[in-house]
Amino acid sequence: MGIGRAIAIELAQQGANVAINFRSHREQAEEVAREIEKTGQKALLLQADVSEQAAVEEMVTKTASTFG
Repeated sequence: MGIGRAIAIELAQQGANVAINFRSHREQAEEVAREIEKTGQKALLLQADVSEQAAVEEMVTKTASTFG
């Protein structure tokens, strides 16, 4: 289990909804989302290249509009 996956699942177990960023491995991100949803929390999948500022800004906007 990678560190990002472990952190995302731990946050969900502690009661947080989690935004998951992935660049190209959608299946792995979907698997993490399913694990998060098993805890009763929400998961938001966001495909983006974090080296692009506009993509990061869009992720922040989508996360804020989804989770508040």
